Amino acid sequence: MSRTPPRSEGDPAQGAGARDGGSGADQKPLPLTRRQKEVLNLLAQGLSNRRIGRALHITEQTVKAHLHMVYHKLGVADRTEAVVIALRQGLVQHQRREDPLS
Repeated sequence: MSRTPPRSEGDPAQGAGARDGGSGADQKPLPLTRRQKEVLNLLAQGLSNRRIGRALHITEQTVKAHLHMVYHKLGVADRTEAVVIALRQGLVQHQRREDPLS
């Protein structure tokens, strides 16, 4: 059971990419906070929510909250789409780091 009611097609709470059926790639993203950029960078490096939390000294729940806002601001539905859009928009650099928390 969903906690939120389904949104109508014209709902302004949905990103522009979601309204027009696009992925948000053609839309200029809303500005991200410094912390949201840090979370997005680590996400783009392939880290799990747990590892992102450890790297930033925040809880996994806080990571999820940051990601929720990142998805909303980028107009995407999931982490893969967020990384693709972030790379296309130049919000993150393509890199894969060795995870010291392994």
